[in-house]
Amino acid sequence: MNTTNFNRCIELVSFPIGKIDIECYLKLLKWENTEVVKLVKIGLTDEQAKTIVDFISSKNVETLVLTNNLLTEEFCKYLLAKETPYLKNIYLANNQIFGQKSKSDLN
Repeated sequence: MNTTNFNRCIELVSFPIGKIDIECYLKLLKWENTEVVKLVKIGLTDEQAKTIVDFISSKNVETLVLTNNLLTEEFCKYLLAKETPYLKNIYLANNQIFGQKSKSDLN
């Protein structure tokens, strides 16, 4: 894979991962001192993202960037329920997450 691991950051950008075993992939990486994980535009699904969050929940990762993937509201609900003691920043822009819509004003 075209994964970059430098300067406390693990990064994979614009490399479609398909249906790889994401847990095995994560175990191959060097996690010592990693603070940022960027997995951008790789076709990440909800199930794969859940595996990633479970995996990094015991690591010192502070920032998780999962922009331009295939994530849905289901993943957001999972994140809200998951305890992630070190994770401070999560970026989910340009996924398939839609806000609640209402026919009338909610005020």
